[in-house]
Amino acid sequence: MCTGDNIDTASAISRDAGILRTDKTMTKFSALEGKTFREEVGIKKDMGEGKAPQITLNVQKFKKARMAYDLCVLARSSP
Repeated sequence: MCTGDNIDTASAISRDAGILRTDKTMTKFSALEGKTFREEVGIKKDMGEGKAPQITLNVQKFKKARMAYDLCVLARSSP
């Protein structure tokens, strides 16, 4: 689930919808705010002069953090 809501609201809604579980399978990456997600996976925006922003994702960091498997809720996300 991806939303602009705050993390508490997003987590509550996703639990009610059966998206986010509250058992021992949850990890610290199950629900994140957009800013934390970008920091964890090393997303960088390169704003070259007169060019569209280039976004770089550190795929190895993404996989190592297990976000590819655990992330269920992304709160305070931005386009």
